[in-house]
Amino acid sequence: IQFGQGTDAIENYNRTTSWIASQNPDVVGLCEVPAGSVPTIVALLTQKTGRVWSPQFIPKYVGTDEGNLILSRYAFVSVNGRFLSANRSVAQATINVGGRNISFFATHLDDAASSNRVVEVGELKSFASGFPEPRIFTGDFNGGPDTSEAIAMADSYGDAWNDDIECIARLQEDR
Repeated sequence: IQFGQGTDAIENYNRTTSWIASQNPDVVGLCEVPAGSVPTIVALLTQKTGRVWSPQFIPKYVGTDEGNLILSRYAFVSVNGRFLSANRSVAQATINVGGRNISFFATHLDDAASSNRVVEVGELKSFASGFPEPRIFTGDFNGGPDTSEAIAMADSYGDAWNDDIECIARLQEDR
């Protein structure tokens, strides 16, 4: 969410959470979230949706205020996180939907080099292997679908960005 800033470079969490609420999500993954804004985001989203939201935040790296945030209208079964190389991280939350555990991840891969992102994808996949399927990944991979890191991720997981209409239809049917 780039620190709550819109394309006008104005920080406005009210606007950000209004947009999130308009999408009617069950689970949200965000990156570039300042830790101090998490309570504001949760309160505004709760106010706008009438639902209680659970947050799971992990800083991008030790000693920074910025990080990855998972928000869920479902209670967490468990939460976790891991620091990746190149000063990056992944937040993880397991939620239970209709008796089925779902592992949800939010990450933000390195912006400087594809070689760093390939390493981080390997770390991400290794970390995720310790959690039950299905697994859903969100975040900013800082690379397009034809990059080495995207291809490395896609060899194990589907890509909803490329298949978003079909994926959204399936998720709505499951509600």
